[in-house]
Amino acid sequence: MELVLSPKILFLDEPTTGLDASTASNVMNCLHQLSRQGCTIIFSIRQSRFSIFNLFDTTILLCKGKCIYQGSPNDLANYFASPMHTRIQELVADLDPNEDEIYGVNDERPDAEHCSFRSETYYVAQRTLKNAIRNPQLTLSQTIIVVVLGFLVGLVYYDMELTNERGVQNRLGAIFFIFVSQIFSTVTTLEPLLKERVLFIHENASGYYRTSIFFIAKLVCDILPMRVVPSLIFSIIAYSMSGLHRTVGQFFVFLLTIFMSTVFGSALCFLAAASIPMFAVALISVILVFYYNDRI
Repeated sequence: MELVLSPKILFLDEPTTGLDASTASNVMNCLHQLSRQGCTIIFSIRQSRFSIFNLFDTTILLCKGKCIYQGSPNDLANYFASPMHTRIQELVADLDPNEDEIYGVNDERPDAEHCSFRSETYYVAQRTLKNAIRNPQLTLSQTIIVVVLGFLVGLVYYDMELTNERGVQNRLGAIFFIFVSQIFSTVTTLEPLLKERVLFIHENASGYYRTSIFFIAKLVCDILPMRVVPSLIFSIIAYSMSGLHRTVGQFFVFLLTIFMSTVFGSALCFLAAASIPMFAVALISVILVFYYNDRI
């Protein structure tokens, strides 16, 4: 079924297990042809035939979970200094995993260091940015929400009076409504974070990258861009229509305050998504925190 979509990378777990020699050879020849068409194929296999072994481009030999050889199958005989007229797959099959000599060969070459902090950040951030670009619906919906809320605030509190008691009350009401609406609008980030939670747990447990790398990538490439642009659009619309003091300094104070409130809401959604796996429970928890925070 996976081959229907013509994947660029294909992972297989012992594709020849349980097959007779002829069928196993046909399967491996088919995979070999796919690899020549641009598909990267990675699979595990044990006790392969000589004809199948010769089809491999790169071989990784594992012993008790440790890599004792990686490279071309043609160089494997010289690497282990096998006796003459010994087939490679027979040599591999005859290796005793309990012998210390195998680990001695591996220990002669030091293990490669883990990927650097900079490289991990670059690749995870690149993937996060690509995922955001591939999902324009979230950005579009967020933009529509802030535009509608901006005009709603502007129409309800249009050109408020400056001095009398009614004008003061209107300003207090406008500020309260603006902050509440902006904080509650951040719950749209909760569902995407929960969807990525399972993938993050798997990749982090496998040692692909650190937890801090994922947090930094989400912060820089997802949360901040999704807050900066909507906050700017909302502030321009609401501030210009509501009759607040139209000075550059006060506008940027207003914009910074709106931005920080949305960052607070996004951070709380991030915490809820990391702590609670169920969307409904996480959503209720976030709303309750927002509600009691507004009451305070």
